[in-house]
Amino acid sequence: AAIEQEKNRAKEHLEQVTRDVDALRQQHAAELQRLRDEVEAKEAEWREKLAHEVELETQKRLEMVKEELLEERDRKLDEVIEKMGREQLLIQQQHRQRIDEVERSTRAEASAQLKSASEENAKLVETLKLKDFEAAAAEKRLAALEVINTEKQQRILEYEAELEERRKQNQALLEEKEEEAQKWKSVIQDREAVGIEERGAVLIKRPRCFRFRRAEWSMHRPVLRKTLTPRSSFN
Repeated sequence: AAIEQEKNRAKEHLEQVTRDVDALRQQHAAELQRLRDEVEAKEAEWREKLAHEVELETQKRLEMVKEELLEERDRKLDEVIEKMGREQLLIQQQHRQRIDEVERSTRAEASAQLKSASEENAKLVETLKLKDFEAAAAEKRLAALEVINTEKQQRILEYEAELEERRKQNQALLEEKEEEAQKWKSVIQDREAVGIEERGAVLIKRPRCFRFRRAEWSMHRPVLRKTLTPRSSFN
């Protein structure tokens, strides 16, 4: 019973370890996919936001330039056009710098998230290795318990067979002894009957002076019985 309980506990532990490994794998895959989706979504959001800001800033600058052109169209047309070009170039440079800064920031943030995900992945891999090792150890222990149980069952069967064989031998020996005892009992009874008849005949034939008295006959009777009893009886 203890071995069966140990086997059941080992099986339950193995099933739990397998479920934990599957859950960790699914969690790891979902976490990586979530991080990728977040990085892509943030990058697209920043690009769209920057493009919108550039467009708004450009429109604003153009409106200002138009107002300046309307006010000084005749007097400073060339200067305004040149200024607009310089400002537009400066705006583009500024926006280019802002875009580069945002890209660097986004890349740094994404790199940090990927590094964190890599570290978490390494931890999960180590956890998976540990779970695999525990599962292998549990399987080995279960196999060892099964071998021990099989050996014990085999020894029990051998002991039962040996006990049955000994019981049969003892029963046969007992029957043999009982048969021998019954045979010797019959022989002794027959010899005692013959001895009594012979002694009675001798007493009848002998003179009166040679006949045993009752007390003397009782005293010598054990000697006669002992001489008639075989040595090997009841051995």
